[in-house]
Amino acid sequence: MVDKNFRCQNDEDLWKEFDRCLEYKEGDVYWKIKVGTRKIGDPAGTIRADGRIQVKLLNKQHKLHRLVFLYYHRYLPERVDHIDGDPQNNAIENLREVTAAENSWNVKAHRDNPTGFHNVSYRGGYLPYRVQYSRGGRCIHNSYPETYEEACEVSKTVGETLGNFQR
Repeated sequence: MVDKNFRCQNDEDLWKEFDRCLEYKEGDVYWKIKVGTRKIGDPAGTIRADGRIQVKLLNKQHKLHRLVFLYYHRYLPERVDHIDGDPQNNAIENLREVTAAENSWNVKAHRDNPTGFHNVSYRGGYLPYRVQYSRGGRCIHNSYPETYEEACEVSKTVGETLGNFQR
């Protein structure tokens, strides 16, 4: 009998393979079986260039955070997000299902952002800082704090109001 929460047969097969081969303990995943040179109890996966951990199951590479989400919730959504932004923190409490839009809001400030803070820009002159949030192509918040500290505080407050999808 197939669980109705599974999106497809592949999710069920992947869940079973995780259960057979891997063990989740306090945010980390370990091998339950010997695989190649890896021994029972070794940490599972390798770190990718983007910092995420990947594991090979059923002859395919999978992102470990997606496997952990699947194992606990028994379905695999389109996107799984690390709440704290750490791609190696795969604790189930740190993972959440997000939409494409929520995932795009949950990015770090770009490296060329002189303020270093998400949704805060520096304009110079009178009222030099601007805090702006947009959703669905609409501006939903626009303000001009006088200081950097005020701008960061406004951005943090508005971000929390909108559901903490920012870093």
